[in-house]
Amino acid sequence: MVYFKNQEEYILLDIYNLDTDETVLNRLAARLNTLYKYLYFPAGIPTIQGMLKSNSEDAIQVMNILYMIKSAYEELPQIEIKNKFI
Repeated sequence: MVYFKNQEEYILLDIYNLDTDETVLNRLAARLNTLYKYLYFPAGIPTIQGMLKSNSEDAIQVMNILYMIKSAYEELPQIEIKNKFI
């Protein structure tokens, strides 16, 4: 079992014998409702060996960049654009 921490939420994933680094990270992205390319790991992209060493006290930090972008966009004041062309 691998522990990931996304802000205040802990995510627990199982590691299977046929898993690769990419399959685990794709499952993590699916749990966060995003794609793997939008995941950011402050300590660097983890490997399966590093993942297996994690526990609840030192969970692997992960950030969903797409969620952050969407949240920032929703907080911006919406500017009404008027068409000035004929």
